[in-house]
Amino acid sequence: MNAYDYDNSCRITGNLPGLYHYGVGKHLTVTAEGGGKFSGYDYDEGCLFNMTVSGTSALIYDYGDGNYFRYST
Repeated sequence: MNAYDYDNSCRITGNLPGLYHYGVGKHLTVTAEGGGKFSGYDYDEGCLFNMTVSGTSALIYDYGDGNYFRYST
């Protein structure tokens, strides 16, 4: 997988479940739950997150912030 974090101007690469965020120099784990749902752990923030992907959008609930974030391509 190759992704780009425009907020931090850096790449995120790897193969699920292990990804590496070059901007913060930390790993992420992302596990597919099926039906466009994913769960994961952000080692930079030290917290869990859930993600739902639909079409070109992703809705992420960040347990550390207690907020939802929406991203699209």
